[in-house]
Order: sequence, then C-alpha cells, then structure tokens
Amino acid sequence: NSMPAESSITPTGNELQGNITDAAHAGTYIVSSNKEMLLGKVGNTTIYVKQGATLKLTNVFELQDNVTIYVMSGATLIDPTYDLASAGITIYNYGTLQFTSNSKRIAPNQYIYNYGDANWSNSTISNQGHLYVGGDFKAKAWGGWQGGGTLYVSGNFEYPNEDLAFDGNNYIGGKLSAKNITFNNNAKLYNECGVFATENINITGNNCELHVAYLNAQKLDQCASSNIYLKNNSYINTPNYVNHNAGTASIILEGDNAVA
Repeated sequence: NSMPAESSITPTGNELQGNITDAAHAGTYIVSSNKEMLLGKVGNTTIYVKQGATLKLTNVFELQDNVTIYVMSGATLIDPTYDLASAGITIYNYGTLQFTSNSKRIAPNQYIYNYGDANWSNSTISNQGHLYVGGDFKAKAWGGWQGGGTLYVSGNFEYPNEDLAFDGNNYIGGKLSAKNITFNNNAKLYNECGVFATENINITGNNCELHVAYLNAQKLDQCASSNIYLKNNSYINTPNYVNHNAGTASIILEGDNAVA
C-alpha cells in the first residue's frame, strides 16, 4: 500500500496525438499540452501527463489490462466516467485527479493511487478495487460497497454528520469519525488514531475485525462472531455495549503485558 516516489518516474514515449481505441495503438505516450481522448480496447499502454498539461478522458471502455496513467506534479487528469468501464487500469496521481461524475466507483482490478490529500468534492466514492490516499480522504460522500475492495488512507476520514458503511479491507491511519459507522460482511479495519461515532458503531458481519487503539460511541453493537482487537493502552468509551451472540463475538487485548 504505497506508491513510487515521483522522482523515480521519468516520462518517456511519443507525444499523444489523439484517441487510443484499438490494440494497434498500444504503447507509451506523453501528454505535454491540454488534450481530450477516447481510451478503449487496448492493453499494455502507459500514459504520462506532464507538468502543466491536462488530459480529459472523454470516455473509457473495454480496456484489456495493464494500462497505467501517471499524472505528474502540476498536471491534471479529468475522469468523467462512473467506473472507467474496465478492469486492469492503474492511475498514479501526483498532481490533480478530478472526478466529475456525481457517483464514482472504483471497480475490481482498478488501482487508484493519490499522493497527498484527496479532494473529490463532486463525487460520492464507492470502492470495490484498490484506493490509496496518501493524506486525508475528502469527497462529497462515501458510498461504501458490498464486497468492497482495499482502502488505504494515511490521514483522516471524517464525516461527523453522516452515516458510513465499510466492507473489504480498510486502513485509516488518522481519525475516523461519523454519525453512525457500520462494518458489514468481512470488513476489516486497521486504525492508528481513533474511531468516533456520535451515535452507534455497528459490527454486523461474522468475519469482521477491528484493530484499533480507541473507540468512542454512544452505543457499540457487536454481532455475529466478529472480533475487536485492542492494542496496548487502548480504550473503549461507550455507555452502552451490546454483544448479541452470547459471547461468540469477542474483544481481544493483544500483546504480552498489554493493558486497556
């Protein structure tokens, strides 16, 4: 769950001249000025958007795996699609990545790496693929997804007036906060700072795991055979803890001589 240092990336290739819509145009390209393009029915292709340039994807369809786009510092990539309509695409963003669709889904086998804070104020983000944010996560809303993918956020994930739901594998290094937070199905959360709900934290799935240092909620509702793992010196602050499965769900303190 990391992205290469930008200094290790050297944009190379031919200047992009137009649309890439078949396998015959697979290759490596650079974008040095503002351009719009169709991207589809191609694999094994790398595109570098250079500083000062903007690339707008007018449509994306039927990619055939191993397509990578690098957005360098000072560059912009505009993606108006709902979900890029393809698997097998990776975007490394060191500049500006704009989603203009009201709803944005990261589909299975899609990899989005965003250096620094993400600011996707136009879109509700749902994730079934792999989403990496090297700072705070900010979007219009979090849509979650049943059968979610992998989410890595090194900073904060804060929606204090909203309800959030998580599935899949989730690492949030900073503060996670919401009105209600629900963990479904096989959701796993690794959190370094604290999880705060002004109302309820609901753990509903049999295989849910929370690896946390601090939980704060008006009610902690733990169902099924889920597990909460507490680190040394952890703390759960709630006036109302409910375990629905007669002890099948558990809270586990990790580490020799650990206290909580």
